[in-house]
Amino acid sequence: MPQFFSISTSTTGAVRLYHGTDVESAQRIAGSGVIYESALRCGGTGEFWTSYDRSDAVTFAQSNLASGPPGIVSFNLPTAVIQHCLFQPIPWAWLHHGDAHIEFLRPSFPILNESITNCHVELLE
Repeated sequence: MPQFFSISTSTTGAVRLYHGTDVESAQRIAGSGVIYESALRCGGTGEFWTSYDRSDAVTFAQSNLASGPPGIVSFNLPTAVIQHCLFQPIPWAWLHHGDAHIEFLRPSFPILNESITNCHVELLE
C-alpha cells in the first residue's frame, strides 16, 4: 500500500515518487531534470505528474503519448520540498486522487531539479 502525502507529514525525510512515460523521456528527466518544454510535448499542458504508487506510473507509461517504449523514472524528493510547493500563495503543486498523485506546475521545476535524488530509469517490457 503506498504512503500518501499528508500535511501532517514530518518535514524530515523524503518520499519515493514515480513518473510513467516513454523510456527516452524518462532518461531525459533523469539526466537533465524536469523541463517545461519537454512537458509540453505530445499534447501535454506543461505539468509534471508523479505518483506514490509504482503501478499507477506503469499504467501511465503503457499509455504514453510519445508512443515510445514505456518507461518509469523514479526518484526521492524531500517532504519539505513537496510542502513548499503545495503551500505557496499560488500553489506550485496540487494533490489528486486521494493524495496519491502530485501534479507539479512549472514554477516548481527549478526546486524539483535541485532536490531530486536517487533517480532511476526503468524500461518496462
